[in-house]
Amino acid sequence: MQGEGGLPDEDESGDLFGISLTTGDFNGDGFDDIAAGSTGEDNGRGDVTIIFGSSTGPTGQGSQRLRQETDGLPDQRESGDNFGRALASGDFNLDGFGDLAIGVPGENNSRGMVHVLFGTTTGLTAVGNQVFAQGFEGMQGDARSGDAFGLSMVAGDFGGDFAADLMVGVPNEDSGGSWGVFQTLLGNQQPTINAVVSAGLGLPAISTLSPNTLATAFGAGLYESATGRGVGPADLDNGALPTLLDRTCLEIDGQRSPLVFLRNDQVNFQVGSSVTGQMQIKLIRNCGEFYELPGNTISVPVAPVSPDMFAYAVAEDGTKSVAAINAITGTRVGPTTLGAEFVPAKPGDIVAIFVTGLGLTNPPFAAGQLPPNDASGARPAPPVTVIIDGIQVEVLYAVTAPGFAGLYQINVVIPLTPNIGEVAVTIISSGGGPVATTPSNGFIAVQ
Repeated sequence: MQGEGGLPDEDESGDLFGISLTTGDFNGDGFDDIAAGSTGEDNGRGDVTIIFGSSTGPTGQGSQRLRQETDGLPDQRESGDNFGRALASGDFNLDGFGDLAIGVPGENNSRGMVHVLFGTTTGLTAVGNQVFAQGFEGMQGDARSGDAFGLSMVAGDFGGDFAADLMVGVPNEDSGGSWGVFQTLLGNQQPTINAVVSAGLGLPAISTLSPNTLATAFGAGLYESATGRGVGPADLDNGALPTLLDRTCLEIDGQRSPLVFLRNDQVNFQVGSSVTGQMQIKLIRNCGEFYELPGNTISVPVAPVSPDMFAYAVAEDGTKSVAAINAITGTRVGPTTLGAEFVPAKPGDIVAIFVTGLGLTNPPFAAGQLPPNDASGARPAPPVTVIIDGIQVEVLYAVTAPGFAGLYQINVVIPLTPNIGEVAVTIISSGGGPVATTPSNGFIAVQ
């Protein structure tokens, strides 16, 4: 009961704890968890308690309490909402975690509402929570007083695509005549890539990529969370970038590509070493599993080189402070407006600029393979020319950046007679084919 065994709140008369129940593996640990509604809680405002399963059965330790307004969920808690009157669970977004739909039939003078919360490794989260009501987010019907949308619910794979769908009862629909209807909400069926560009995010965006370059795919439903997930040392596969991360993979021409970063709307990856002409890119969630969820396919052109400089920051006018460090002191080179750790370069300084898309080294690194962390293991990049403030500067060397796949480090000398301030930087590469130039919006701060 409430207030005992680790469960939150107190056991009070009229709480109706357990008036609704459902189960699902909300934290993905292999044990079913219990969701219990208490519609009488707090004068009919209602709440839902999550009791996690374990090898010894349900346990109140670490249980969750869910309420509107208070625990990260939207909308206000109002008397008579009956939050939690109906519960249904299923994997609505096909990420391997159980999700929970919560009916609030008394919301807005009994028009009704449904919340959907998604499971994570730590349980249900209000981040990315979805809210549904009639006449809202494309749903059919008009929300009328007394409809009681969400008084009953059930989850099932009605669409046959392995994603759980949700059926919501509206028992008093049709002007209070209680004829009733039900609404069906379909689970997430496909991750979608809308665009693929260089990971340097040059402006205008570089959408023609080259072998071994770092690239960024933008879209929706690409990963289970809006929180970014970068590759760490524990994710490496025999010292190389993984091609499968959190049940997510990205294929180029049917072959998995090395992954660098995952987020719901963005995936950073490395292009393979042998792609030519046009490459077909597709992201797959639950990759290799029974309920694998493949996305759309997007075609991207390939060129021998597609140089793009990384940036510390991009201004409103589209100019970007090029990612660079003082090769002697290791200090970040940039305008002081970016922070105390940034120091403008001085004439004569040796500066390392970081670039992707210079093509293959000779001998080449395989895609995903990390160069050694010491400079002795670096391999030469294809020939480059660097222009700073209209002056062709001396290139001391251009090599793979130690410890980073697909990234190149070009060491140059800042000219002795540049203008002061934000001076333009351009890199020209001719490695293995036609000459290609970085976008013209990059600059280095010089004082």
